[in-house]
Amino acid sequence: AAKAYAYALNKPLYGVNHLASHICVDQLEHGPLPEPTMALLVSGGHSSLLLAPDITSDVRPLGATIDDAAGEAFDKIARVLNLGFPGGPVIDRLAKEGDPASIAFPRGLTGPRDAPYDFSFSGLKTSVARWIEAKRAAGEEVPVRDVAA
Repeated sequence: AAKAYAYALNKPLYGVNHLASHICVDQLEHGPLPEPTMALLVSGGHSSLLLAPDITSDVRPLGATIDDAAGEAFDKIARVLNLGFPGGPVIDRLAKEGDPASIAFPRGLTGPRDAPYDFSFSGLKTSVARWIEAKRAAGEEVPVRDVAA
């Protein structure tokens, strides 16, 4: 669609690496980044580890989300806890007041051995949601701050 629009308006079309643009925003805000730069991009839709030897022309994905992004997991858990949307900021704030050792949730960090830098958050998201639902079904109080931590 972008090509057709540019053609119809007789305007040039410049391809932009969407993930690299996130790194560029940081560069605009904080000044030049060292080369090479390694960036961890975590948002609602992306969880990526990027290597950028040259931010203008060479951004290489080292790892990415193989299922749900971290931000999606935060949003789902916030919804289950009735914390609103987006979930990340409120969960981050509450986590600072909780005990991260109080509940043993699985770690949602790495993918298979042949993709050591990939991320997987669907298991963590499902585990937390089921734990909350089980507590509620048993009539027990859900320690929201500890869940967030």
